[in-house]
Amino acid sequence: MNPLRWNWLCKLVMLLAMLLNVLNVTPAGAQDYPVKSMRVAVGFAAGGPADAMARIIGKKMTDISGQSVIIDNRPGSNGFIAGDFVARSAPDGDTGRYDTPHE
Repeated sequence: MNPLRWNWLCKLVMLLAMLLNVLNVTPAGAQDYPVKSMRVAVGFAAGGPADAMARIIGKKMTDISGQSVIIDNRPGSNGFIAGDFVARSAPDGDTGRYDTPHE
């Protein structure tokens, strides 16, 4: 076979392979997030300013995401108990911490 024709044929086969590959791509279905309620640990007692602010932010998060947000007060040790709770929680992104340096 003529080398020039062979080069052209190889390019055509590669082009067809790329075209078929592009046409074969299907969009990936993203998982809805969050799928369960979110939990926010507050390192101070209920009824204080940190708790009130966390509840206001939690309400906004509920309105935006459509999932419930649980405010979990874990007072003591200057917020370390809440931090330890968050550090030991499952790494699924559903647990967070609200903290303030003003208390």
